[in-house]
Amino acid sequence: MAWHIARAMDMAGHKIAQVYSRDLKDAQDLAHPYLADALDDIRMLKDDAEVTFICVSDSVIKEVAGHLLQPKNLVVHTSGAISIDVLKDVSPYYGVFYPVQTLSAGKPVNFFEVPVCIEGSNNVAEQQLKALADTVSNQVQYLDSEKRRHLHLAAVFANNFTNALYQEAAEILEIQGMNFNLLRPLIKETAEKVQRLSPREAQTGPARRGDHETIRKHLELLPEGHRKALYQLLTDIISKG
Repeated sequence: MAWHIARAMDMAGHKIAQVYSRDLKDAQDLAHPYLADALDDIRMLKDDAEVTFICVSDSVIKEVAGHLLQPKNLVVHTSGAISIDVLKDVSPYYGVFYPVQTLSAGKPVNFFEVPVCIEGSNNVAEQQLKALADTVSNQVQYLDSEKRRHLHLAAVFANNFTNALYQEAAEILEIQGMNFNLLRPLIKETAEKVQRLSPREAQTGPARRGDHETIRKHLELLPEGHRKALYQLLTDIISKG
């Protein structure tokens, strides 16, 4: 997240002033392209930055925020699942800057195509966040913490669970000496199709067709266990849809 936020902000003309990490090497790697100061002591963060981004695991946002004291400046976290209130004791001006995208360091994305959901502690914070987000994304919208939690839940279904199913498919192929590359065109076409159609309209396969004979044969191929249970559960969901 930090890698992508820094890159997007830099490309939009914003100055990255400081980067803090408990690991100095990590801070240096991120700070170097932007000629920013790298720190491994959070107490060295200056209090004159317009915005401080907290890009850490959800479980430590509150801990990291507790070491900040930015009474004059905006402090934001980037989590989809954590309430804005986790920052309420840090500054009067705090908020959330949540990009709805799967992000991996070193793999650039077109941030202008990434929806960014924002929430501010007050009108001043919200206006500042909106102005900032508009410089890096063409899809900025306000979502309160409750709606953002449900969006994050939906994102887990759409992304994380889907990727877990890719792994299940890869293992089925590997057992038979086949390569996952055989499925990549199928996965690509499915992803492209859902850009044009609703998921319900894009659904295909034996469960959608009511092809009970194929379903029976598939189940015979699967030994008892989680994979067979997954197949049956997803088949039932599709059939009822």
